Amino acid sequence: PPGFFQNIFDPEIVVWDNVTYADNYYQTNGTGDTLNGQELSSADWNINLGSLVGFDLSLDQGGPHQTAAAWYAGTADLSPSQIPARNGQTIYHRLGDLAEGEIPWYVTDHANANLSNFGNESAPWEGIGTGWFNSVLGGGDELRPDNPSGDRISVSEDNNPIPAMGGDYTVPTLFNGNFDSVTAKFKQQNIPGWSFSEGGLSPLSQTNLVEWGQIASLTEHRQKIGYVPSQSNYALELTSNQSITHDPFVVPDWGVLRLDLHQARI
Repeated sequence: PPGFFQNIFDPEIVVWDNVTYADNYYQTNGTGDTLNGQELSSADWNINLGSLVGFDLSLDQGGPHQTAAAWYAGTADLSPSQIPARNGQTIYHRLGDLAEGEIPWYVTDHANANLSNFGNESAPWEGIGTGWFNSVLGGGDELRPDNPSGDRISVSEDNNPIPAMGGDYTVPTLFNGNFDSVTAKFKQQNIPGWSFSEGGLSPLSQTNLVEWGQIASLTEHRQKIGYVPSQSNYALELTSNQSITHDPFVVPDWGVLRLDLHQARI
């Protein structure tokens, strides 16, 4: 992506061929270092939420990308007025939540609703009939708004934007916290997967990474694996009194967790 996040080389967002339905709710109002979403050509349903109240928030107030998450959460739980419950993003469920002229957040968009636009006076505003409703657990899977693209991607296809980087198989294997998915340009950025750790280094930023070519004790290992200096490979350097913990995640039954560890002998 351009701008502040141009060195984040996460795999492209696609819809895999084992997904039966994909709905995408996003916003594009963010500026600076605020994340934006985008329409997905492979999704069955795309909704841009950017015209709604609350999506012009500045980053120090949570950012439009967090407001999009709050919008979806409001379709899964109709009771809270904000998420998190304390000092969280406002969820606009009621008329009293809106100022004059502001468009209500929700419109029921399932196949039998015949309500296609935000602010429709005939639409219920609670958050029913959209978002979470379209899931099987939400009970609306047989009424999903249907615009199938048929553009599904095989789960065996590697959608890593830099295949030569190495270290990861095709997604949907776990892709999080890859130290090589960085560049030296934004040294203060936190590393996904480790950024909110409660370990000895928290948050973990790119300043804690060392390029393999700078580690003298790896000389023999680099020769064995055919190390290419022009292809950056990073390692996290920890001293004897430091530790780091990865954020919680689930490893699939068929998955495997791989770690490369090196202890330098002094």
